[in-house]
Amino acid sequence: MKAKDVFSIVVALLMVGSIVGFTAFYNFSDQETGQGNGEPQQPTALDFIAEDVNATVSELLPSIKIQAETMETGISELSNEIYSVDGVKRASGHFEQWPYTSLGTGFIYVSDISFSTDLNSAYIINALEEQTSLQNIIGYNYALVELPKKIQMNSVDQALGLSREYELPESIAESLIGLNSIPGDALNTTVTATFVGSDATNIMAFEQYNYTAEPVYQKSTVSAEIASLEKMLLLEAQVPFGLLYEMPAIEQDINSLQGVESAKVFVSRPSPSLALTSDSNLSQESLEQLEAFIADINGVPSLENSPLNGTISFPEETDSLIFSQNKLTLLFKLQAMGVSASLEDSKGLASGTISLSETASLQVSAEIKKLFSPFNISPKIQQPGELALEQLSDAGQNETYQIPSGTISAMLLPGHSVGETVQANVDYALVRGSLSSISAVETGS
Repeated sequence: MKAKDVFSIVVALLMVGSIVGFTAFYNFSDQETGQGNGEPQQPTALDFIAEDVNATVSELLPSIKIQAETMETGISELSNEIYSVDGVKRASGHFEQWPYTSLGTGFIYVSDISFSTDLNSAYIINALEEQTSLQNIIGYNYALVELPKKIQMNSVDQALGLSREYELPESIAESLIGLNSIPGDALNTTVTATFVGSDATNIMAFEQYNYTAEPVYQKSTVSAEIASLEKMLLLEAQVPFGLLYEMPAIEQDINSLQGVESAKVFVSRPSPSLALTSDSNLSQESLEQLEAFIADINGVPSLENSPLNGTISFPEETDSLIFSQNKLTLLFKLQAMGVSASLEDSKGLASGTISLSETASLQVSAEIKKLFSPFNISPKIQQPGELALEQLSDAGQNETYQIPSGTISAMLLPGHSVGETVQANVDYALVRGSLSSISAVETGS
């Protein structure tokens, strides 16, 4: 799950908590009043909500709401720990039951914490993690946001089916926003309020996501010198299920190559299955005969006719060598039936890390490819390194982005030396118009 999704879920829970518990013991002022005792009833307090409301962050407040785990069970003890953090002015917290906690306590600590105006939320959360018993802290900043003048709101109790357009007396409201949101950011929010008659109280906005802070992904092509190379090769290869049993031997062979200090090859094991394709059309009797044969070799057919095609699945625990034998047996059966067909294995992804004794990698890479060649497998082999790049130009936007470090990480073809110039495809992300991430892959990799 993405971080912004976690933020949305937890804020949703905070939002529900903020609008549940208000009194609803009365009626609207335009309803019939009185119970025969001569005393008029007060207007009802009802909770309303509006979703997908655009907002702009106006000001960050020196206050945060946190959720955290702890082994400490005393509120007083926790409060003393928090107040001992330099800059904390006020803390108001409580425990809530929580079904899933990494510490296994079954509860979390929720608190509003105010701090000195010369500090920021990142500093306070870091200090809480280092100086108190709080762990796995999730934080949200209190802020003032600018909302639309008019907001269409619906009753939280859907059974009431109430809707109203509310005109805010002021466009500024309090909000809970992400720690990375800053003044000027455009947000998508959920707004809650409690109405007593036509008057709204407890107006609160909750950030759902930040339009401004959303990464904008771009691509470019550069020509740059190699600044550094790692003594390492990375490989990836699609491996048919029937050849998985060969991978330990290949790993051992790579480790025996000159120039290799150590190598490890991992394979993600796919579900054992065969994809059958053919131009043949079988009679119903022949199709049933084929399906019975497949069942005899422990396969589960899912086939269509006219023409014959489909998949054949095997139990998850099937050994890859047994799988290969069953595949060959099935091919012989199809040939005996006069059926021209192809059977393709499901494939797993082999990924390997090879540590080298030096940065020179061309010979080792060639030898690794030879090891895979008998199995008609062509691994992709790359060498991590860095390219020297001071800035990146976006001709389409007429913008230039500075790269403070002067280098970017890159995946390069084997066989290069430091100082060589290569062509590379660059993937980068912009947040608020500035580079937030950048990496490159040599053209042809």
